[in-house]
Amino acid sequence: MLLVAPVAQRQRIGDSPQALCGLEKLKVVRSAVPAVTHVDYSARIQTVDQKRHGRLYRLLKAFEAKTGCR
Repeated sequence: MLLVAPVAQRQRIGDSPQALCGLEKLKVVRSAVPAVTHVDYSARIQTVDQKRHGRLYRLLKAFEAKTGCR
């Protein structure tokens, strides 16, 4: 993990319901990238480098080519 950044407004889905508390807050989908979006709409950024992570980099590039998802 390199840094924490806010999830872009265009990727967000609605607002977090205020009535929920505890673990119930974790069940709400908050963005188009729910696996990395926290309850406060922040995300821990992960990076993959072609030189150091060649195999994973190629896998992610193939996924991007097939789905258009970056």
